Amino acid sequence: MVPNVAQVQLQGVTKRFGNAVAVDDLNLDIADHEFLVLLGPSGCGKTTALRMIAGLDEPTSGTITIGDDVVNGLDPSERDIAMVFQSYALYPNLTVAANIEAPLMARRRDVVTGEKVARPTSAQRRTQVEEAAALLGLSEQLDKKPGELSGGQRQRVALARAMVRHPRAFLMDEPLSNLDAKLRTQTRVELVELWRRLESTFIYVTHDQVEAMTMATRVAIMSAGKLQQVGPPQEVYDRPANLFVAEFIGSPPMNILPAELSRGDSGLAIKIAGSVIDVPTKEDLASGASGITIGIRPEHVEIDPTGDIDATVRSVELLGHEQHVVVAVDGNDLVIRQSVAADQPAPGAQINLKFERQHLHVFDSSSTQRLFTLGDLA
Repeated sequence: MVPNVAQVQLQGVTKRFGNAVAVDDLNLDIADHEFLVLLGPSGCGKTTALRMIAGLDEPTSGTITIGDDVVNGLDPSERDIAMVFQSYALYPNLTVAANIEAPLMARRRDVVTGEKVARPTSAQRRTQVEEAAALLGLSEQLDKKPGELSGGQRQRVALARAMVRHPRAFLMDEPLSNLDAKLRTQTRVELVELWRRLESTFIYVTHDQVEAMTMATRVAIMSAGKLQQVGPPQEVYDRPANLFVAEFIGSPPMNILPAELSRGDSGLAIKIAGSVIDVPTKEDLASGASGITIGIRPEHVEIDPTGDIDATVRSVELLGHEQHVVVAVDGNDLVIRQSVAADQPAPGAQINLKFERQHLHVFDSSSTQRLFTLGDLA
């Protein structure tokens, strides 16, 4: 085995708790040195997937590989990974130094041979603790107890404890959820910087799409135990695989409207709220679709007197850096993202909308899968 190679592979991994399926046939390849974020709502299976990689839960079926080693059945201590929990899980009666040192005191087994790995000497442990503390700005806190630290400092102690023995991969379960908004932003930056310095593999669980979009090299989105889409954050935002991803990613989320699809001599025609968009393309792009739904991001909708979609203004939300205009179109609510410099329409006003057609996504209403995006057809 090549040391410190930490690509992680899940093949057909399923986890059942009684009759409930928490993770359903998960196939996922995580590259060495990647920062992969498992993203999804509560109960989607992302934490269960992470716990199976860590060895805290065993899969009902399927195979988990770390590096070149199948780790099914191995104890967490034998997988050469480190876990950072939401609750920090620090020892309250120990100093920061002792908390960081704790993983070095445990006897581990070699992943390949199964033989016990010698415990570092006292001097070696002290050096490793000081190096980890310095990297995370904790050198002045080593003699303090966790209760004397701020939430952000306690999170850094948890990270230092995870990294002190140079694991092959870091597994993080909602590590920032206990921090306030300002500290979360600061710690996001620090985590990405740490990942770059360590050149290690990070697998990070969150329900917060801002964390996912700003930190990940790739995002794996889950819903109801199933993997929905994997890709770089911008790709997932620009080309969602299905309606769940389209509505889950983005704040505010993608606008969704029912539409009708017809086929003519020159290609396809999409009818949206009385407006017709001709799509000169091959019919097989939408073959088998019994009905369609269109999606468009709030920043790709404009208020324009020449627009051919009628709408009624419901409200205007002022956010300081931008404003969101909520409108009704044929009984469906849409959000328009605007600059605060734009004219503010009055609630109840009748307006016209124009969609940036190259950003219009077409989904199969039955399967919910994206059929095509108009900009890809040019």
